[in-house]
Amino acid sequence: MLSQTDTATLPEPVNIALAVRNDLQRHGIHHLFAQVTTIANISVTSMTSDLDRQLRELPADSSTILVTTVTDIAEVARTTQESGTARNARILLLVARNELDALHRIPVGPNVIGYVSRDALTPADLTDALAQVAAGGVPMPPWLAEQLLSVWRTTPRTVRPAPRLTPREQEALVLLVDGFSNKQIGRRLNISDHGAKRLVGNILAKLDCPNRTSVATLALRDGLYDQCLQNARPLTR
Repeated sequence: MLSQTDTATLPEPVNIALAVRNDLQRHGIHHLFAQVTTIANISVTSMTSDLDRQLRELPADSSTILVTTVTDIAEVARTTQESGTARNARILLLVARNELDALHRIPVGPNVIGYVSRDALTPADLTDALAQVAAGGVPMPPWLAEQLLSVWRTTPRTVRPAPRLTPREQEALVLLVDGFSNKQIGRRLNISDHGAKRLVGNILAKLDCPNRTSVATLALRDGLYDQCLQNARPLTR
């Protein structure tokens, strides 16, 4: 539900910084990323002084994506905050099915831009995740999305009215939660990519959410998604 990809969108070359402590895991992940043609450069951190230096050297345009694991995310997030690069840092989190309990206990923070399954990971999986990020989406393996949805379904909800959202923003919210990228939202609503980006930005600001994943979580948990879906015109259904 949160990982629909615009397959026509290919990612621009990006820099990948591997922040993985385990030597064997880091070597294997490095080998897979090396087979992705849209990666301009791969750097490896030792998770100690190198991590702090690497974060401080992140370019202002956020062209670097930090790739880490559930085991290492807490240290990466802490160092990101301490280095003062929290605003620019973008983190792609590798997660395995047997790490779900640990993932629920970790406050991953707003810098995590997506999730990729470590189980049977392939270069194609990484390419698809980068394409989703480039299109403004949030990559997430289906099994993880289903797990999160099952938690939301069993959490008591109170219907939250959305008087602050315009009809157009409500339509965009439905599409956002359904996993559409900004470009896809623009196409569905027959507006420009810039217009779609502005709508999504307005939604994040009005709901006081740091990212798209937080919006989806809030909208599903509080019944806002269902209310906006009922109000939305047939164009978004």
